[in-house]
Amino acid sequence: MRELDGAGLEGYIAHIGAEGFFTPELTQRARLLEYEPGEQIMTEGGEVRSLMILVSGTARISSLSPEGKLAVIAEARPPHLPGDIEYLQNRPVLHDVYAKGAVRLISVPVCALGGEMESLNFYRLVCSSLMRKLYNTSSAYSRALLYPEKNRLAAYLPENSMDGKVYMRGARRSGAAGHHAAASEPAAGGFQALRRIEALRREDVRAVRCRSPDGSGS
Repeated sequence: MRELDGAGLEGYIAHIGAEGFFTPELTQRARLLEYEPGEQIMTEGGEVRSLMILVSGTARISSLSPEGKLAVIAEARPPHLPGDIEYLQNRPVLHDVYAKGAVRLISVPVCALGGEMESLNFYRLVCSSLMRKLYNTSSAYSRALLYPEKNRLAAYLPENSMDGKVYMRGARRSGAAGHHAAASEPAAGGFQALRRIEALRREDVRAVRCRSPDGSGS
């Protein structure tokens, strides 16, 4: 993480329509931060020390089960407020947040908010963020009900691959069972279906490669 020159801060504030919230005094306390791909932005169980607003790039929200299985909860795009619910309820951070690519966020220390917490513009900003989260959650739930898992898996894998590869946590054995060690039984069936049509190709015990319709790697 690195702090950028504050010269571009007001441009990002205007881009997300938050001019009413960012008073001149608050803008002076705000920082423009940039995170590298894969860098952690928030840690599950941590304390929310700053109001964070995603203004550029995509952040991945995920959680790790006690068994070590990684679940991607959502992907956040601007303008998104990671940790807003936890802050309002004075609770620890619920999920890990990572930068999917290079991302930029505006950060305002909690101690600098003061009376701005009671402003109408603050609640407008938070309510807009919450409404987007509810809409995205509802949309994802609808897709889960309407489309078979293998269709959703086929769409999800290319979007979440690294250099065309999908890495499986917890894969301990060779063969199909190894590829599916971190997946649920229905998801394992989806992997097998995609491998039958050669949409996936085995790379090693921990990774499979997504293949495009012409047979080349993605």
